[in-house]
Amino acid sequence: DWKECRALADWKERIRAHWSEVKFVSFDSGQTEGLRFGGELKVKGEIELGALTPDDLLVEVYFGDVDHQGKILEGEAIEMTLESSKDGRATYTGSVPCAKTGQRGCALRVLPRHPDLFQKHEMALLTWA
Repeated sequence: DWKECRALADWKERIRAHWSEVKFVSFDSGQTEGLRFGGELKVKGEIELGALTPDDLLVEVYFGDVDHQGKILEGEAIEMTLESSKDGRATYTGSVPCAKTGQRGCALRVLPRHPDLFQKHEMALLTWA
């Protein structure tokens, strides 16, 4: 009876209806001075969830080399960990490995998450910090 397909379609409809409510409230990249090769840069972000829940979201730190305009080139993404959720807001933490030297940058992003999505960019929804 296509139960799973209908459930996924309903979920997608709810995500699209409320995606504009998802906003980054804060982003802290921690101390960058004195970072050493092999270390980690701690990052933390707080998100306004709107009508969505942390289970609906994939929050990542996206990082890599930057060009002369500060744009990340060929970045990598690492999933962040939900630290807390209360009153329609969620806090996520993560870290960026310092595995290269040179000009590097990072940003936080949030995407819809569901186990039945074909791939994480399927819905073409993405919010950046």
